[in-house]
Amino acid sequence: MTDNNEKIKWISGLKGVCAVTVVMLHLLACFFPEVLIANTRLTSGTYNFISLTPINILFNGSFSVYIFWTISGFLIANSWYQKHSTEDMARKVLNKYFRLFLPITVCSIGAFILIKAGFYYNVDAGGIIGGGYFINERDFSLVTLKTMLADVLWNNFFTSKVTLLPPLWTMKIEFWGSCLTIFLLLLFGERKYRYVIWGIAIAVMIRISANTYICFLSGIMLADYYRKKEKCVRGGYWFFAWEL
Repeated sequence: MTDNNEKIKWISGLKGVCAVTVVMLHLLACFFPEVLIANTRLTSGTYNFISLTPINILFNGSFSVYIFWTISGFLIANSWYQKHSTEDMARKVLNKYFRLFLPITVCSIGAFILIKAGFYYNVDAGGIIGGGYFINERDFSLVTLKTMLADVLWNNFFTSKVTLLPPLWTMKIEFWGSCLTIFLLLLFGERKYRYVIWGIAIAVMIRISANTYICFLSGIMLADYYRKKEKCVRGGYWFFAWEL
């Protein structure tokens, strides 16, 4: 199995591709929104072809976010199956907050200064490109020192009601999804009936419209399969990996 301290290279590559996809989504939303809304434009054959075919995967940022969450669940579960350490799991929960706290704080302070100093020319940019994405991005009158501190300390991680940096709405799902992953692994990670538990959990999440958290459960199951496949490869009987 991959050493604990060694990065899984294909994971790093997948993250890079997904990051580029998210950037592409926002660039298209700014400069070429017709590609994103083509399914409502019946006369735009070219746009429909781009938006409604597999080409969409090149700029489907929402799908990439789901992949990021699945990767988070996978890496947490992979670490658990390697170490079986409750201390390591506790450290991962703390890292989800404290490791990201400093970079998020720096970015938030920078954005706050740009907005309050009048250096954020979103309305001017929207007028130049003839699109409303920049103009309607957010209401800057709501940005105050109080809301910035609330975002940095609480909202980014626990509520998704983000005022300053909208993309950080994903952090709530990342944080609580990671906590859910660790909780389920500690309780059921090695149980023979664990897949029954995963199925019940998925059904409950669908019922309560918490579909995003299914990504983390998918990550757990993928890590479980990955562990067995690695064990089979090391043992020289990889052909039977699918049967385990």
